Amino acid sequence: MDFRNIPPAANKYGHSSTLTCKVLPELASEVQQAIQSGQFPAYRTQSDLMRHAVQEHLIRLGEAVPGSVELDALTVVTEIMAKEQKAVAWLETTKEAEAVLLDHLKHGRYHDATRFYNSLAKLIYELPDGEIQTEALHVLQQFDHLRATITLDFNTGDEA
Repeated sequence: MDFRNIPPAANKYGHSSTLTCKVLPELASEVQQAIQSGQFPAYRTQSDLMRHAVQEHLIRLGEAVPGSVELDALTVVTEIMAKEQKAVAWLETTKEAEAVLLDHLKHGRYHDATRFYNSLAKLIYELPDGEIQTEALHVLQQFDHLRATITLDFNTGDEA
């Protein structure tokens, strides 16, 4: 099961709908235990688990009875949500990477900063073209002075 595609509580316009249902106390207890166990970090709340369960079950219904659920629309919405979640995650990662680089520089760890910069740059340049890569490159440009240079030992011709 893919735990990365948990539907958000609202769309990008802030619109949402509420579904309610009564369940057996034992089922409610199992839901709460699953969340509190920490084994499923994507489920921070009961609502996260319930939204994901409804989405997954609708997909299964559509597969079991073709035409009963508009799977194409559900699939498109799920893919859009996954892309938005990846974008948010990458932007957060980029901010964290910026903080790591600044910390290395603040404490005079230029070698660590350079190594981290080059690893990060490699990952960013491998991203598909688009908004995520553009935002990440914007942060990376602040640290272009860390771009790796190779120092050669002229006596042996090896990297120093």
